[in-house]
Amino acid sequence: MIAFSELALMGRSIIYGVLNWGLGHATRSSLIIRALEKEGFEPIIASDGAAGEWLQQEFPHLAYRSLRPYGIHYSRYSWQWPSLLMQLPKVAMAASAERQLLKIWVEELKPVGIISDNRLGFSHPYIPSVYLSHQLQPRAGFFSPIAARLHEYYHSKFQEIWVPDEAELNLSGKLSEGEGSRRIGLLSALERETAKSEGILIILSGPEPQRSLLENKILDQADDLPANSILIRGTNNAMERPIHTNLKVFNRLGSREISKLLAKAELVISRSGYSSIMDYFYLGKKAVLIPTPGQSEQNYLARRLGDSPHFLMVKQRKLNLKAIVERANTLEAPEPHDSKLPKDLFSLFSK
Repeated sequence: MIAFSELALMGRSIIYGVLNWGLGHATRSSLIIRALEKEGFEPIIASDGAAGEWLQQEFPHLAYRSLRPYGIHYSRYSWQWPSLLMQLPKVAMAASAERQLLKIWVEELKPVGIISDNRLGFSHPYIPSVYLSHQLQPRAGFFSPIAARLHEYYHSKFQEIWVPDEAELNLSGKLSEGEGSRRIGLLSALERETAKSEGILIILSGPEPQRSLLENKILDQADDLPANSILIRGTNNAMERPIHTNLKVFNRLGSREISKLLAKAELVISRSGYSSIMDYFYLGKKAVLIPTPGQSEQNYLARRLGDSPHFLMVKQRKLNLKAIVERANTLEAPEPHDSKLPKDLFSLFSK
């Protein structure tokens, strides 16, 4: 067990690092950030890119610090892991750099704790450090054993591992298997709204170029969507094509606006990111899940949930909006699932 220094007993600040890999890490972490504030802690947010921009919009009153991007680039093709493995040295360098930067911040800020949402190097040897992740056993096909060993090396630097899941639901399946982790319940930053469900809501997210590739496929088939369908693009970049008359289009939205749109949606079409799936169970929404090509985790989750009456898995290359609209009536919305954070979740930071 790591012995904590006297630095960890001063103040009430928590340095919270969030991975910029789509907005899912940022949205789910916002729930914990708000809980920290309610418990009298002072979160200091650290991230980069789109996740950092979103967090600053959600928490303009909190201190924010920039971290070095991991700089992962996705291929246009379906098998990503060879490309990702070639980029591991770059990830290791970024993790090392953030660890060194964190040491400087600790000397300056005197935090009582550190929380990392999937930032591998965001831990400190003398400050209680927590790793938040549902992916302890990565799905990487032939490369799964290598990926698991790498993750285990970084996980060992943290005192606690929090898994956003519940034993009753076990949404993460084999992804979260492993000793020493703690399930803390589902994390959804969205709010339930009372509204009549009707229409289709399409939510795009995740890294480029796959986000844009899916957007273009949807625009190509927009004639097959009901009138007044809604598209949330998940980016503030300019749209290169004319907006179809069947679509009302938004760029990037905050959790409050997304909650209102989801409340009105009869059906959601989105990626099969874990944070999105938690949102749908929390709100009780049926969905069509389109895994990002080459992301083994999303493929695993979409296949696993595609066997249920609430979700339909569709591969991006086989996207057929006309068929999806016809099959939507066969899906059943799940019962909304309540979840609360454990009362003693932050006890590590009070020792």
